[in-house]
Amino acid sequence: MWAKPFDSLGSLNEAAAALPGAPHLVLMFGDTAGLRQHAFSTALAERWPQAAQLACSTGTTVCGAKLMDNGFSALVMGFDRTRVAVQIETIARPEDSRAIGQALGRRLAAPDLAGIHLMTDGLVVNGSALIHGLQDVGIHPAGAALPG
Repeated sequence: MWAKPFDSLGSLNEAAAALPGAPHLVLMFGDTAGLRQHAFSTALAERWPQAAQLACSTGTTVCGAKLMDNGFSALVMGFDRTRVAVQIETIARPEDSRAIGQALGRRLAAPDLAGIHLMTDGLVVNGSALIHGLQDVGIHPAGAALPG
């Protein structure tokens, strides 16, 4: 596995050629409006269209030792033997969290499942119920890491 953080188009352009391969996963962080309109997220998607692209809004972006209140950062990751799968669910009410967890768990369940990274809207999702839904269908932290 390898990973490389980026916080600007300049750093992306400089370092992309030095990556050991094409990334399998691109994690992007920034303010909501910036994620929707930012040239950086567009550039990442265009540069690596085969990579799973996930974005999460945040008030303060962290890249290395740098903190930015209106910034944008990304982490690109490549894996030697890991399959990356992205599942997206829309949730309207916290009361639906457990059912959404069950649906996600059924779609993600696989013998080679090693981890699940959850990115949710903390104002709409009941995180405990979401995890309980995953556990209801056999996804357990002992068998799969559940950060997020």
